[in-house]
Amino acid sequence: MTEERPSPETLRTFIVTEWADLHHSRVQEWTALGIVAGVHVVAIQIVSFLIDKRALAAPHMLVLLASVIAAGFAAFGILITCRHRHLMKVKLHWIFLAEEKLGLIHDDTHPGIIPRADAPTRSYGWEGVAVPRLLSTSGLIIGFYALLIIVDVIVPIAFGSP
Repeated sequence: MTEERPSPETLRTFIVTEWADLHHSRVQEWTALGIVAGVHVVAIQIVSFLIDKRALAAPHMLVLLASVIAAGFAAFGILITCRHRHLMKVKLHWIFLAEEKLGLIHDDTHPGIIPRADAPTRSYGWEGVAVPRLLSTSGLIIGFYALLIIVDVIVPIAFGSP
């Protein structure tokens, strides 16, 4: 029994599909950040409305509760971003392998166009999370979440001050 190898067209389709999936993951990260920012705005509006209407016996507790809920959403956003970063590493390795089979990787013995030294050559397992580089897009997204969490910590402290 001979092993059937994927055709060049199959490999090209695979590469295009994996890049599309990486792009979709990035769109999900930005969408999640927008949702979390929206949760923060809604939490502020609800607390403000209830305090203005004097509908609360303990406004400090509502501010604290809203901050904890909002920070929880931000923490989940960070986890989503870290999960997508890990999946990106997995998929970039798969894309590299497909590019290698297509003859696109350049080294001393192959005339391809992608330098082997620049390729992600380490394989990653499917499960897990990865912390993104600080100055990457994912790092920027996590920075936005961190700013929201800082606000979630500062607001209850400031609100509780006389």
